[in-house]
Amino acid sequence: MSTTETPHHQEPEDPKTGSSAEAIVKPGVLPTAPSITPALPSPTSEGITSSATPAAQGASRPSWLSDYLAQLHLPLAGVLLILTVALGAVGFGLRPGTDRPPAVPLSSVTLDVYQQASQTTPYVAPTSVFVDETLMQATPSVVELQLDLYAEFRSPGKATWELGTGISQAQPRTCPDPYNYLGTAYGNPVVLQNAHATVMGQPVTAAAIANLVGRRVKRTASNVLGLMGQSAGNVMPDQIAPLALINLCWTNGAPLAFEGEYASAAVPAIDVSSLGNGPPPTLHLVRGLYFENILESVQPVTSEYSLQAGPPFTSSDPFGWHWLGDPTTQIQLTALNIAVSQREAFLGFVSGVLFGVAGGAFVSLVQETLSPLRRRESPVAPAGPKRGRPMRPGRRRERA
Repeated sequence: MSTTETPHHQEPEDPKTGSSAEAIVKPGVLPTAPSITPALPSPTSEGITSSATPAAQGASRPSWLSDYLAQLHLPLAGVLLILTVALGAVGFGLRPGTDRPPAVPLSSVTLDVYQQASQTTPYVAPTSVFVDETLMQATPSVVELQLDLYAEFRSPGKATWELGTGISQAQPRTCPDPYNYLGTAYGNPVVLQNAHATVMGQPVTAAAIANLVGRRVKRTASNVLGLMGQSAGNVMPDQIAPLALINLCWTNGAPLAFEGEYASAAVPAIDVSSLGNGPPPTLHLVRGLYFENILESVQPVTSEYSLQAGPPFTSSDPFGWHWLGDPTTQIQLTALNIAVSQREAFLGFVSGVLFGVAGGAFVSLVQETLSPLRRRESPVAPAGPKRGRPMRPGRRRERA
């Protein structure tokens, strides 16, 4: 009788023990049930909180900043930032200023002109006094006033003159310049002939120059600048004789000032005192204003200025304006530099365009930097199952 062998199913070996998973039955020993260990849920399964440290959690997922920078278009944002800062700075630098006419002080000069034969004789006043007054911007920081003084007497003899004007913070000061004549009415008192300089036909000496430009008078108040001098020779009766060529300079608080497109000037008033008996002398005054130093300037500038306020000038030359007539009229004016005004208007237009472009770039920059934040705050809702139109209960019954 043949025995049929039933195929035996071999259990796989346990990889840890190397033996079969089926229990090995030993003689005399009852088999035991295999121990079953329940599977524990993993730390990452639902409902179980991971015990990983916060540092590990931060390393395991990208940070908010890196996610924001990943969504931000850095090259575009950089270009917009550069345009905003650069164009805004240039536009701010080119913006037109709030120019207004500068304020200038009103000053006056007092002149005493007389003859006196001795300390015991009375003063003799002239019949006429002639003054050629010129106010000029000598350098960018210095304003100069030149007074050319002449007089006419009835009798011959030496003539004496004295000048007084108020000073503030040591301004004005004397700045003698006897060889540069700025006047236009009565001629240069210093005559150059055959390489020799003369004043009233007398050779120019140190004493003659000191009398022409004036010597400082010390018997005056602390807030008064006093000068005095004497004619170089005897004056002739009923003839105009040159007496003085006086120069005063300001470095601050000057009667001529510029600010942007505006220029303001107040030509100092001239007051002639009457000494001695007899009628007061007649004052003949010619006043001039130069916006630049006519001794150095070669380009005419008068056409660049327009008179905005003040008495109209009676004549002009390529470098300035001149006034004749009533010496009591105060020359206080405001002028507009046409070239500077047009340039400031153009710069104002360019500044506005640059500010506009910079503003547009700034708005675009703000939108670009906020775009990743808006995308983060509004996530896309998951697509759910489509819901059909609910059926009426009546129709359900009909179909049933």
